[in-house]
Amino acid sequence: MSVKNPLLVWLIVYVLKPYCMDKNMTYQSEPKIGIFDSGVGGFSVLKEIRDKTSADVLYYGDCARAPYGNRSIEEICMFMEEIIHNLKGQEVTHFVSACNSMSVNMTDKILKDCGIDDDKYVDMIRAFKNYSKLPTDSKVVVFGTKATIFSGAYQEVLSGNNIQVEEYIFKTLAGLIEKKEEVDENEIREIVLSGVMYAKEVEATHVLYGCTHYPLIDDIFKKSAKSIDWGGTFIDPAIYVGMAVSDWKLDGRKNTFFEASEVTEEFRTLSDNYAI
Repeated sequence: MSVKNPLLVWLIVYVLKPYCMDKNMTYQSEPKIGIFDSGVGGFSVLKEIRDKTSADVLYYGDCARAPYGNRSIEEICMFMEEIIHNLKGQEVTHFVSACNSMSVNMTDKILKDCGIDDDKYVDMIRAFKNYSKLPTDSKVVVFGTKATIFSGAYQEVLSGNNIQVEEYIFKTLAGLIEKKEEVDENEIREIVLSGVMYAKEVEATHVLYGCTHYPLIDDIFKKSAKSIDWGGTFIDPAIYVGMAVSDWKLDGRKNTFFEASEVTEEFRTLSDNYAI
C-alpha cells in the first residue's frame, strides 16, 4: 500500500490509554515528545525513551520513503523539515531524530527555520557526543548506511576522544530490516556476518550501531559474533538518547501514539507488539 503524499496521516494507533482514542482531545499544557524516523528503526529508540519518561510520545515513521541511507542530503533535509512541521501541527513540544541519516544532516539552521529551540531537540549524534564514555584504548567499528558513514559524524566524535575508529557500510541492510517479514532471513544473516567478520579482522573492541534499524536484529549480530568467536561489544546509541530525554525531566500521562506515511507489515508488527 502506498500514498501519494507521505505526510497524509492515515493511521494513528493509541496504546496504553484506551480512553484517549478521541483524536480531538489535546493536552496543550503537557509536553509531547515527537520521535521521527525514516521507518521502523526508531522503535529501538522508542524503547529507551519510553523507559525514561512519562511524557506523551508520538512516533512517526516515514515508511513510504524508507530507507533514507542512500538518498541525497537535499532529499533528507527536505523530508526532515516536512516531518517536523507535521509534528508541530500535532502539538509536539520536544523532538527526537531517531534516524542517523537525518541526525547527521540536521543543522542549527534547519532547527531555527522550523522554530525548534536547541534545548528541545536531540538526535543520535548529539546524544552520543554528550553522553558516551568509552575507554581510550578502544577500537570502534561504526556500522552504518552510506549517508551516515560519509558524513563522518561518529568518526569525528570518536577520534576527538582519541579512540581508534574504523567504518563499515551496509548498503542494503536497513532496507531489508524495514521489510523483514517479507525477506529471507538468511540474506540478512549473510550480510551481518560480513560486517562482524570485518570487525574481527581489524581487531575492534566495539561495534557501534550507526543505524537505528540494526538494534532490531541485535540477536543476529550477536549470534554472528559468537559463530566466529569475536568477543567485542555492540553499542546502541539509543541508550544515550534515553539519557538526554531523561534530563528533560518531562511528566505526562505516558500515552504512546504511532503514525506512519505507509503502514508496512513490519511497522504494524512492531507497533502491535509494543502495545501488548
